[in-house]
Amino acid sequence: MKQFDFNVYKGNSKYVSFFDEYIKENGEVKKDLFKKLDISDSSYNRLRGCETNIGNTIINLLSSNYNLLQISNDSINKLSNLITKIYNNMNYRIFDSYDSDLKIIDKMIKDNSIMFPILYLIKLFMKVNVNLIITRIRKEDIELYNIVKRYEKFYTNDLLEILNFLSVIFEDELTLDMCININNNPMTYHVLSLRYYLEEKYEYAYYYAEKAKNILIDESNYKRLIMVNRVIIDSLLNLNEFDKALDYAQKNKLSLMALNFNDEISIYDNYIAISFLGLRRYKDIINLLFMKKDLSELSTIETICYIASINMIISKHNIYDDSDNINNIESLYKGLDKKMVVCVNSYLYKKDLNILNELGKNGATKSLIRVLRNI
Repeated sequence: MKQFDFNVYKGNSKYVSFFDEYIKENGEVKKDLFKKLDISDSSYNRLRGCETNIGNTIINLLSSNYNLLQISNDSINKLSNLITKIYNNMNYRIFDSYDSDLKIIDKMIKDNSIMFPILYLIKLFMKVNVNLIITRIRKEDIELYNIVKRYEKFYTNDLLEILNFLSVIFEDELTLDMCININNNPMTYHVLSLRYYLEEKYEYAYYYAEKAKNILIDESNYKRLIMVNRVIIDSLLNLNEFDKALDYAQKNKLSLMALNFNDEISIYDNYIAISFLGLRRYKDIINLLFMKKDLSELSTIETICYIASINMIISKHNIYDDSDNINNIESLYKGLDKKMVVCVNSYLYKKDLNILNELGKNGATKSLIRVLRNI
């Protein structure tokens, strides 16, 4: 568990980095401002490297000039404890105190606290972990990210780790430094894998998801591990590694059942169906889904895999086994959406990419579309 130490903010020298940026952001010339406030430029620069006797006076003058609220050492301790709690909760995907924690952060921002860059950094970190939909986050919160990254020199090493986590999401280009400066942080490995997955660089997505997985297992961080395992399986499916994907999906489904994470199981049923389809194990799909439940309750992905499997068995008589209980074709379609039946069968007959695109709009994943292209 990470523990944040904010003792450096109890002195004055760290705030020089803050005011370097804040003065610039307010469009003022430092020389003119210092003349107005009777601050010695040399005294200010000495404070940059170490604590000085006049340091407290300099920071007080600058804070007062901008109506920034300085906080006591006791409040700094409380803030470090709060951020420690928030960080570990976000890592383990615990959101019970999310709203109350966010209210405290927002209150300090509203009070114009001198710690506002850190507060915005943590607020963005919280928002990202609740959503984890990278395309939407980048669109909605890029301005907030641009604020927090300007104060990079004001942050401790632990806070810089959070900034690096955010940079993987918000920066247009992934740099070598972003990938190197991860410090074995499973959250950063996780979002890095998501970013590469969105860019369809599935080998990299798989690689970083595996790195995240190994750390999360050591941390017993099961909720985030579930999400990382999805990236692993999705990447394997898109790499046509169907045997590996099937093995992952089946094992993870059993783990979820053991942990009573029932809401997650249906996602792994989808993965199993796609894996079977990729392996051309059509009878396995039909046996799995036909015997499993009312066909009207199948997910969109299961439905597409099921219809495609029936189609392939009918069209390839050499793999049809009369001893199977697949005698009445009409009964196999009973309960399915008729439009979906027509759509899937039309694609398999015509191989029309426009139909495939329609399936994508209606819930077929990238990996399923890739399989359908190749069967």
